[in-house]
Amino acid sequence: MNSISSIDPRGAAHAVSLSMRAMEARLESVASNLANANTTAHKRVTAFYESFRGELDRQQEGIPAIQLATRRDFRQGEMVETGNAHDLALMGQGFLGLEHDGEVQYARAAKITVDADGYLVNQQGLRLLGTAGPVRLPDPLAEPVVDKDGTVNVNGEPVGKLRLVGFDREQDLEEAGPGLFRTAENQAPVRPQDLEVWRGYKESSNVNPLQEMVNLISIQRQFQSSQRALTTHADMRRTLIQSLR
Repeated sequence: MNSISSIDPRGAAHAVSLSMRAMEARLESVASNLANANTTAHKRVTAFYESFRGELDRQQEGIPAIQLATRRDFRQGEMVETGNAHDLALMGQGFLGLEHDGEVQYARAAKITVDADGYLVNQQGLRLLGTAGPVRLPDPLAEPVVDKDGTVNVNGEPVGKLRLVGFDREQDLEEAGPGLFRTAENQAPVRPQDLEVWRGYKESSNVNPLQEMVNLISIQRQFQSSQRALTTHADMRRTLIQSLR
């Protein structure tokens, strides 16, 4: 009798419930990865959570908790030649600097054009930053040519150099929009190592659709297993209550 009464029936059910919430977060990340498998320079996202082991000691009521978080995989995607000189892709770890409403943001790719004021802009109309502010061409009708080191040339003459940066902890970057990132608090860019600008190329997403499908099936099976565990727990609790009446 004492051994039965000492069991906290909420603990196991709550643990399974929280686990299912974590699975939902993982499922959302997998769905997002699959949806962006063909998006230029998309970086795979994973959701993860802490193990239940050891959590009981940190909870006042003995109910385990989960800390959900996401992690972005910034590994290089495959470089695909497009034949369009306006397509810029990065080979190596680093980012292009962009100006967005007075804020500096960062991207792994750009499809460049020149706006009416002569500024070099990406496909979203954001100005590409150089080492001394936004890159501006002397003639809005000029055709820019970007070298691997980021130098922007017009008629064979350099008119600016793209701002190429790296980060010691890319994982701390915050998503600012599709393909855009901003720095977290107290995070500063550093000089990139072995970073090149490839003109006429696109960086493919680093998502492996086959692996994501395997992950999807695995999560669905785990979710179903957890549902069965909750049902079993509810049946056991109901039986226990009835036996104590």
